[in-house]
Amino acid sequence: MDTDMPAFSGHLKKRLERQGYRLIGEHSAVKVCHWTKHALKGEHRCYKQKFYGIDSHRCVQMTTYLTCANFCTFCWRDMSAPPHAEFKGEPDDPEMVLDKTVEMHKKLLCGFKGNDKASKKLWEEAQEPKHFALSLIGEPILYPRMQELLDYARSKGSTTFIVTSGQAPERMEKVTPTQLYLSLDAPSKELLEAIDKSVNKDSWERLLRSLDALKRARRRCRTVIRITCVKGEQGNMTEPEHYAKLIERGNPLFLEIKGFVLVGSSRYRLKVGNMPYHEDVKAFAEEIGKHCGYKMVDEDPRSKVVLMMKDELEKRFLPVAKAMPTSS
Repeated sequence: MDTDMPAFSGHLKKRLERQGYRLIGEHSAVKVCHWTKHALKGEHRCYKQKFYGIDSHRCVQMTTYLTCANFCTFCWRDMSAPPHAEFKGEPDDPEMVLDKTVEMHKKLLCGFKGNDKASKKLWEEAQEPKHFALSLIGEPILYPRMQELLDYARSKGSTTFIVTSGQAPERMEKVTPTQLYLSLDAPSKELLEAIDKSVNKDSWERLLRSLDALKRARRRCRTVIRITCVKGEQGNMTEPEHYAKLIERGNPLFLEIKGFVLVGSSRYRLKVGNMPYHEDVKAFAEEIGKHCGYKMVDEDPRSKVVLMMKDELEKRFLPVAKAMPTSS
């Protein structure tokens, strides 16, 4: 194994497994989302089910690369692995990665089969996952064989959602997931560097190129810009007009603006006061919308998130219950 790769042995492996991760091959991992657990018990579902028609109980949360170039202050994920701006080592076979991910995901759900609070029908449906959210930890888009994995998932009739930090614009040019998310964490270079703490010295320039790549990607797949709102000191709820300019540059189909939640590793860097209320998120979203024409079309107060679109007619793209065909 390349000594620069995320090591799946020793302290890191034990740390991740204690947190509920299951490691796949040399660089991938899976973990059951808490919304999947809630859904199996007939409780609250992920906002993506409300917005996009994604069945929470049939969704798999995974990654194809454990590490990221950023140390974002608001990130809840484990950051004990060394940062990487590029993929290290030899990439695993994409079919193996996806098949093993499903196998491990089903093992993680096995306890729900005998759970009196869980729906037997939903558990049986969960044995055949239909949605893959590549957003668990690290920067999954760095995986060199990502398009092969997406094609394999599509051949099975599954949808794929990729979330990227905007530090690998060249990789964004080469993938066709069902939905491509770009995280927009700040409205200016100075604030981005303070919040994302990237190992890339040109993180702002990479983000700008990623916005351009997202605009071009809209010809191939659904596109989203996501802003995670952090309130107060060390926050990013400022300069809505500058956010609007960046959003116009990326021209996403959807705009998601959601509130930061103090969980996971973010507890070591931020405080309770950094969490905005849903009404704070809505008000900030409306301010951004005034400058770029996006309007709120849905919301989920439980997750402190609003969904915005520029053209009401584009609601025809909602929901996405199956993989969209894409051009090569």
